[in-house]
Amino acid sequence: MNSLSRKHIELWVEARGGVPAINPIMRVLVQDLEASGAIVGVRVPEHEIVDPRSLLDASPPDLALLKTATTLSLSLALADEALGVRFLNSAKDTLRAHDKAATVACLAAAGLPVPETFLFQPETNGKVPQYGGAWVAKPTRGVHGRGVGFYPEFPVELDTVATLDVDGSYVVDDGTRLL
Repeated sequence: MNSLSRKHIELWVEARGGVPAINPIMRVLVQDLEASGAIVGVRVPEHEIVDPRSLLDASPPDLALLKTATTLSLSLALADEALGVRFLNSAKDTLRAHDKAATVACLAAAGLPVPETFLFQPETNGKVPQYGGAWVAKPTRGVHGRGVGFYPEFPVELDTVATLDVDGSYVVDDGTRLL
């Protein structure tokens, strides 16, 4: 008997255009898992209303694959992990992989070359480093190129959005930028 037969696997993704965002590689993975007898469910946490207390009564999957880093998804994944749900990639690791500032710091700490990089909050009380040249600013947890800005000189004011994205990704932007 196949070891995947009747195993319940959840693929957690975000929505784009109101539908689950499953890239071609993940689509083939789902097809291969189903061909092997696994029961695969696609979950978009932002399309659900979840009472965290109900997680105790839920029938957990045998394995979950977290392919989204939205605030809601990470929160639910942390709760599920605390209840014993096995994730192929944990919420902590997913968050760390999507944190551009932490990634740059890890690369630098390992002795790998990184470009001149700063973390920047618009509320610096006029304390702006004096560096020449053009800059690219991106949210530390941005996705799909949203929130990226190009500036001819070191930015004093950045465009920030402290609301939820309208396309369903729900990554909250607090204004922190990686320059």
